[in-house]
Amino acid sequence: MCPPGSIIGRDCTPLSNTTCLPCGKGTYMDHPNGLSECLACKVCDPDLGLSVHWECTDTQNTKCVCKKGYFCIDSHSSGCGACKKQLVCKPGEKVKTEGTETKNTVCEPCPNGTFSETEMSQTCLPWTNCAERGIDKAGSSTSDVICTKESFNVVTVAVISVLVAVIIGVMSYLAWKKLQKFCQKKQDGYTSPKAEPHNEKSTDDGNAEL
Repeated sequence: MCPPGSIIGRDCTPLSNTTCLPCGKGTYMDHPNGLSECLACKVCDPDLGLSVHWECTDTQNTKCVCKKGYFCIDSHSSGCGACKKQLVCKPGEKVKTEGTETKNTVCEPCPNGTFSETEMSQTCLPWTNCAERGIDKAGSSTSDVICTKESFNVVTVAVISVLVAVIIGVMSYLAWKKLQKFCQKKQDGYTSPKAEPHNEKSTDDGNAEL
């Protein structure tokens, strides 16, 4: 018997022991044996969705696993023999259960009143509420509701209302300033001292006495 990693090169005879030879590159032997040929290493075929988990050695075979985005459809103790591409949830659907190395992705449609626009959406978004403006375009499982835009008249009325309010405010301020100025002048007129009249008679009387 030869140990793992080798095979019999020459059987024993009455005059000699068994001769063992190591397994060459691309071959292996994972158990004690009396075989004359090593086993071929497995190749992980990318076309089958496989990638290498660990490389082949002289004592163990290559182990293959699924590439990202694939799940195994031929699983055994030494790895995976073939893989299949995971299901991709389309717009209008959401992911119900994430895929694993051994299970496919599970998708479900968006409930009524919700939508998803991209692949592999984790949730469906609710439609926009157009109660105040009305609906211009109905929503679907892949698109949101489009609400009616505000009419031009509404915007125009709003702008005019603001302008009128500004004009009234400016005019009120100017009128107030004018009234203040008028009141100030009137008040100044009441408080100014009056000139005393010249007493010519007293002066004349004085001159007469002299």
